[in-house]
Amino acid sequence: MGRYLQNPLAMVASLCGPNREILSCTLQKMQSFLTDDERYDVIQQVMVSVTNQVGVDINMAAAHEWLFAPLQFVCGLGARKASAIQRSIQGVGRISTRKEMLISLRLMKKTVFINACAFLRIRNSGQAASANQIMDPLDDTRIHPESYELAKNMAETAYTEHQEANHEEVEEEILEMAVEHVKDNPVLLTNVDVKKYSDMVEERDGISKFYTLQDIVNELLHGYKEWRYPYCSPSEEELFTLMTGENDDTMGVGKLVTVRVKEVTPRGIKCDMGNGLPGFIQKDDISDESDPDKDLDLRDHVAVGSMITCRIKNIKKNIIVGESKDSKPPRFYSVDLTCKGAIMRTDDWGKIRMKEPYFSQEALNSHNEKEKAKKAKDDEKRKSFKPRMIVHPQFQNVSMADAIEVHYYE
Repeated sequence: MGRYLQNPLAMVASLCGPNREILSCTLQKMQSFLTDDERYDVIQQVMVSVTNQVGVDINMAAAHEWLFAPLQFVCGLGARKASAIQRSIQGVGRISTRKEMLISLRLMKKTVFINACAFLRIRNSGQAASANQIMDPLDDTRIHPESYELAKNMAETAYTEHQEANHEEVEEEILEMAVEHVKDNPVLLTNVDVKKYSDMVEERDGISKFYTLQDIVNELLHGYKEWRYPYCSPSEEELFTLMTGENDDTMGVGKLVTVRVKEVTPRGIKCDMGNGLPGFIQKDDISDESDPDKDLDLRDHVAVGSMITCRIKNIKKNIIVGESKDSKPPRFYSVDLTCKGAIMRTDDWGKIRMKEPYFSQEALNSHNEKEKAKKAKDDEKRKSFKPRMIVHPQFQNVSMADAIEVHYYE
């Protein structure tokens, strides 16, 4: 993936210079609603994600200056640091190892190196290709140098176990180049039990490295691969949240809300929810005594601008209004409200939706029972306490439980 995307990435990154030429491109028909700064912030976020996904081939960029353009979007760097690093690398001509940039060339400080090194690819490209120098294969992966030893040990273990399982001799020459061997033979890594190996490492070092080992295996199998999920269109619920900022926790069926009366009509009351959504109270949902068949003038009972507390009866999330030239017509959301006294007082509405998806009534009851038992035990201790008559300014007639509690809070 990295080989095919680096050149287009560098072309786009070259438009993200001080003059911000990228802003002259029309990327979306509604981009005019954003300021130039807002658009450029979004472009920078995308460029950072893509650059760190693909990486920057340092030796190839040293031979072709325009390929250095994405360097400014590497994590830990920026336009100023990237420019200084570029000049130093072009002066040297090629880089042999990642650590060379920190130790011998001192292109960046240690903290910057820790953040950026996994996205700086050191490969046999550019002038390094003609030097016939052996490169560390891990320098062309997103594996961090701090985990190199862990990656080498796992590669050696994978190769050794494979040879022993096939009753073959372990060749020392291949063992020294175990990382390259397992990259050329992916079947060795696919058969590795990462959980078992992680438990062995944890028992030896006292630190859990399961997720690091999982990333190492994935990177050795598919270096610089895109691991994010493919895009899929949002569901009705997700689209509603994106458009309104509301969800089932902030605005669900049965939730009490306070709205402002916007307009009174013969059919009911139009309300302002305060979040941009329109609310409506039908005539028969105003009170327990309201009758839709009776000719009741609501304007005599409800004033425009007044505040009403009611419950959410229903949320209409998929209303399509009018026609559109686009493939997807515009959407309209509305909220049905009710303020009947019986419904406002009932607790049944709370059962319609689970406020806490991980709430356990059994766990709460068990906790309450333990608290009651503990309290009863403490009360029993206090009842069995016998006061003593001791004359001393610091003496207090308290039980052991009270003394422990006072000492704890002090």
